[in-house]
Amino acid sequence: MQIDSDQIAARIDTLLADIEPHIEPDLDGGSDWYRGSDANTSEARMRAQAALERYAPPGSVYRRHAEYLAENQAFDGWVVVQLVGPLRALRADYRDGELQTVQQIVQGSVLADFAEMAEELLRADYKDAAAAMLSGVQAFVSRVPA
Repeated sequence: MQIDSDQIAARIDTLLADIEPHIEPDLDGGSDWYRGSDANTSEARMRAQAALERYAPPGSVYRRHAEYLAENQAFDGWVVVQLVGPLRALRADYRDGELQTVQQIVQGSVLADFAEMAEELLRADYKDAAAAMLSGVQAFVSRVPA
């Protein structure tokens, strides 16, 4: 199933709409906290971490932040609050066209590989094979939505 940036942003919107109403300030003036049953809090943490893992590019600040929290923080209610900011930022970056989907990154990489292979074929004087390969790339590119 192909998913575009707008669909990713909408899925993050849905997740945030489920989480944000449960975030309340700490009564003692400390950090905000996710308020819910243990099961709901654990679910919110898992869903937030999974969304960042699923939609954030590998090695991105969003994913590194989620990984750090997963490894170093035990309090689900606090972690959920700490993941809301990165989720909001990720959503905004997808909406603003700042990020490509994983599928777009892979497609670009594969197409670059085919272009490189065609170049090698040309160097080896296999012009017909290079032309066939590049025409396949061109046909694929013409069908991919911008």
